[in-house]
Amino acid sequence: MLLRDNIVMYPHRAKVKKKRRGARNGFWLLFTLFVVLGLGALYLASPLALIADVTVIGTDNLEAESLIMQSSIREGEHFWRINLGQARKDLLSNYWLQSVQIKRQFPNSILIEVTEQRPLALIADSESSSEYIVSKTGLILSENSGFSLPYITGHEIRVDAGVDLSLHDSVTAALRSIESLLLIETELSEVNIEHYPVNLQLFTTDGYRILASPHQLDDRVNDLLAMLAQLRRQALRGTIDLRGKQGVVSFTPYETTEPDDSLPDPESESEQIPEPDADNDNF
Repeated sequence: MLLRDNIVMYPHRAKVKKKRRGARNGFWLLFTLFVVLGLGALYLASPLALIADVTVIGTDNLEAESLIMQSSIREGEHFWRINLGQARKDLLSNYWLQSVQIKRQFPNSILIEVTEQRPLALIADSESSSEYIVSKTGLILSENSGFSLPYITGHEIRVDAGVDLSLHDSVTAALRSIESLLLIETELSEVNIEHYPVNLQLFTTDGYRILASPHQLDDRVNDLLAMLAQLRRQALRGTIDLRGKQGVVSFTPYETTEPDDSLPDPESESEQIPEPDADNDNF
């Protein structure tokens, strides 16, 4: 029987084993790194590292092919050598684009995701009469190429692609009025800003002329909706004047003399129409 006092320990042997184990781990780490680098070098030199597909998503009015051309990204180029920042900058020079994101998708695809400006109106240059498309934000996008949108008239503004019309309060008021009436599904054919800031003249596609103060229309949309519903039921066409105070809406059929465009006149001889309500279909 062995006594504990007779056992001699050799600690240096444990240290030797640890050193050997560490050397083996270092070898496998270097081997793995070598393999990864070798495979990476093979990939970079292979056809898999060439762009096989460029996809554009988010377009409504622009063609994907034209955006790919503008980005200067081509199929067959090296996947890792293209400058995504420069490609994005090139695309953002297109006034139609509000935002652009470009992503690499392994192994060899490029995804271009865009958000377009929203076209809202048309406006003609005061001298050349060329028609241009105006975005929701007031930016001139391009010459009109077949869009059917409300016209902004009654101005003497020089316009061209890239011009920011939001600097003109009258145009901003016109764009806001177009958006307001889109909410009630009333299509406008024209917004005349000649008498701004006294009033705006709006013309609907079904034959109504609306007079409203520039900063009043948002608050009177429901009144206008109810009035249009009554007039359409009775097949009446004419001028709706929203400029009256205390909820008074004036309606003048086209057969009679229309009210003055420039000044509010709630006491005029035109027919005074209180705000319509559910219990009163007559005016």
